[in-house]
Amino acid sequence: MDTIYYDEEAEMAVIGSMLEDNKVIPGCFAILGENAFLRVPHQIIFDAIGELTRKGDAVDMVTVGELLVRKGEINRIGGQVYLYDIVNATPTAENAEYYAKIVREKQILRQLVSAGKQIAALPSQNGESPAALLAQAQQLIMAIDVKTGKQTTIVEQVDAAYQVWMNYAEGNTVDIATGFKNFDILTGGFERKDLTIVGGYPSVGKSAWVHNTLLYIGVEHNCPCCLFSYEDRSENIINRMVSMATGLNPKWKDDREQAKNPAVLEVFKVIQKSALIIKDQPPRDISELIIAIQREALAVDGLAVVAVDNIQLVKDKTTYNSEQETANITGALKNVAKLANVAVVAVSHLSREAIKTGRRPTLSDLRYSGMSEGNADKVIFVHREDYGEYEFPSPTSDAEIIVAKGRNNATGSIQMKFHRGIFKFWEVE
Repeated sequence: MDTIYYDEEAEMAVIGSMLEDNKVIPGCFAILGENAFLRVPHQIIFDAIGELTRKGDAVDMVTVGELLVRKGEINRIGGQVYLYDIVNATPTAENAEYYAKIVREKQILRQLVSAGKQIAALPSQNGESPAALLAQAQQLIMAIDVKTGKQTTIVEQVDAAYQVWMNYAEGNTVDIATGFKNFDILTGGFERKDLTIVGGYPSVGKSAWVHNTLLYIGVEHNCPCCLFSYEDRSENIINRMVSMATGLNPKWKDDREQAKNPAVLEVFKVIQKSALIIKDQPPRDISELIIAIQREALAVDGLAVVAVDNIQLVKDKTTYNSEQETANITGALKNVAKLANVAVVAVSHLSREAIKTGRRPTLSDLRYSGMSEGNADKVIFVHREDYGEYEFPSPTSDAEIIVAKGRNNATGSIQMKFHRGIFKFWEVE
């Protein structure tokens, strides 16, 4: 017989505490997620308390009873008398959050049992590969955190919105600074819970631009960020960052002696001790990538930015339609940005038709633009007027960062310079 993880006294005590003292309600709701109670009557009462709280009404045995009568649910809890029984059985409302934690812990155990049964049944379904089954199993486990996470009330949401409002009023308009001042002023920088797509032609410098931002965020300011690199190895990325920081490229004959300077070694050591994480063998399937991002968010305290370079190398095994695949991938990245409270920055190629022209890119030039644009909060393009030329009189090119879409910010363009030899971007004042 399966063990049922349930504590009747804790379920009654947390509800009784909220009926006795409305001050404990926010703390209990912060701990308890959806469907936290095993007994249906307790869940019905809990939901009624939530409904009254959202309306700003008083919560007690009488008001909850009246609401349940109007909704035709009073008999489902055992009548009005059961509300009195619950309050009378509550030791003290002072321990409400302690009771709530017990209820939540039992809920998690029940969900683990349920997930375990589903995982055990996976091998007999669909004949999928072990890797695909593992990804599904991990999703079932990770989903437990989502379902039992804090559910914010409208009161908390308004408080959070007011804090953002006041930050703006005080001139603090940038969430995560990128190191590019004019870009941050225009866009607010990278923002948690947002998906930013960085598009551009092949070899135009879009990956280098993202690496410049990660050098600033993760190394210079030691703010945790993670790069999932499908295109390049970690040693190449790190060497480029050292070139950005020192202005040296050991592949250039004139720089080789200076590249041996002990001061350069110190830059490597700074990167080594920084909050930058590079994953250069990331999972190819989007479901596995989402799990990897969630895992990093849980493991790394304060993870701010997750960069994916690039999304054309991510696959979705659930569809063979390229347009739908793009929609699924960008939609999943947007969703995980919200769930993990991180800024997701995804590098993307442009359409084949746009590549043939080499023109200044627009939103319609994104690969499957409608799907990508719809899921993104920001769409920016890295562009160089000399793109497509094969002879350069100077290693430095004029570059432009085009902010083509901003769900919560202005659009426009930022003029920059790009040094191909040291992979560095900087703004033109």
